[in-house]
Amino acid sequence: MHQAKAVFMMVVYDTPESWLRQAIESVLQQTCPDLYLLIQDNGSTGRTAEILREYAGRDTRIVLFRNEVNNAMTPEENAAWWNLVCRYTLELESEYFAVLDSDDSYAPDFLEVMYQIATEKQADLVVCGTTMVDESGEKTLRERLPPALALERREMSASQFAQEYGSFRSVWGKLFRASLLWEYGNGFVQAASQQVRNGADTFCILYLMRKITRFVSVPKSLHTYRIRNASVYQGTQGELSPNRVREGEQLFLAACQTAKSYTCLNWEAMHFLYDVYHYHIHDLLASLLDNPSMSPESKVSYFRTVLDAPLFAQIGETSNRMVWLVDQMLLRLLTPAPPLPLEYCCSLLHRKDSAKQDIGKRQLLELLDRDAWEQARRVEAALVVQCPLDEELLYLRLRRMAGCGEDWENARYAAQIARLLYPENTAIGKLAESLES
Repeated sequence: MHQAKAVFMMVVYDTPESWLRQAIESVLQQTCPDLYLLIQDNGSTGRTAEILREYAGRDTRIVLFRNEVNNAMTPEENAAWWNLVCRYTLELESEYFAVLDSDDSYAPDFLEVMYQIATEKQADLVVCGTTMVDESGEKTLRERLPPALALERREMSASQFAQEYGSFRSVWGKLFRASLLWEYGNGFVQAASQQVRNGADTFCILYLMRKITRFVSVPKSLHTYRIRNASVYQGTQGELSPNRVREGEQLFLAACQTAKSYTCLNWEAMHFLYDVYHYHIHDLLASLLDNPSMSPESKVSYFRTVLDAPLFAQIGETSNRMVWLVDQMLLRLLTPAPPLPLEYCCSLLHRKDSAKQDIGKRQLLELLDRDAWEQARRVEAALVVQCPLDEELLYLRLRRMAGCGEDWENARYAAQIARLLYPENTAIGKLAESLES
């Protein structure tokens, strides 16, 4: 055992053999060989354990650990794993550590390039670019490169923050100072305690960025990420957890805290983070609608959970995009016909606050009579969260869209929903026709 420049960590669970071998060999074949590779076999079955033992027998830099049940470490196993991590980072005084998924890979010069920059800049964290490939690994889908940036204090512009944010979303593609594990270890596990499962990596990196001062990003792709067809996030296995709605809000708030700590929480940064949250909700609703395991009733009820998110309603009142997203996804849910009887669908989807909704619709009507289009849009957005399929509200929405000359591309979802649900309402039909023309 010797002091290493870096310790690589990998968690493995039934990874296809060719991918696993590629990942391990990408570490072992680094041009800077002074490293250790700690592999946690997370309750794998089949040949995985055999493959890992094979590699450990060939290379003394590999250290194996196994917990028996996938994603269910006992307290004893957890203590043993962290004792192992401690031994190879703290006791051996390894300078840095890196993380790699068992189906991804690093470029041969990842450690050489990253370590040189880290030591030159005395960096706490160095970030590189990532190349996204398809499941076969043969087709490049896109490349994500951070800007060239070297910080010695917590200060950056909003545009730099937005450019860096994509690299904040994962723990791989980075070289961390090893002491960060012990100085801020609670932050690395805080995501789990707050039940941020889908996005835990992002939560942890955002937390860490608020603690470090020396940060470097390298606009060079040294990491390859394999996009697998069977994505866990897509929610094709069983019911979607309501926690996923809350997770988007937690990540938004964590990102705001981080931007504030770097003195760049201005409107430009907020607009960017609103966009990030918008895409989170878009992907969540898309996965909901494509989920064959959930019943129509569960899908409609989950839609209500999304609308109840405080941040969703807040952003909806400041931006048309959230309301358009609701319309777009509701149309997918309702086409070719409502999944449940309309009255029952509305009972699940609408909040039980008719008095408040009646007041809101009267206020909306008064604003429309005065051609106060922007004020009307804000009131309308709040009502969409309350009762998105309400017949009177749909009429008032189409009236506003026609009155202010809203682009049909933006209005067509609401118009199609109104026509689909209330084909006998001639007023709605005329407004929809005027928008189409």
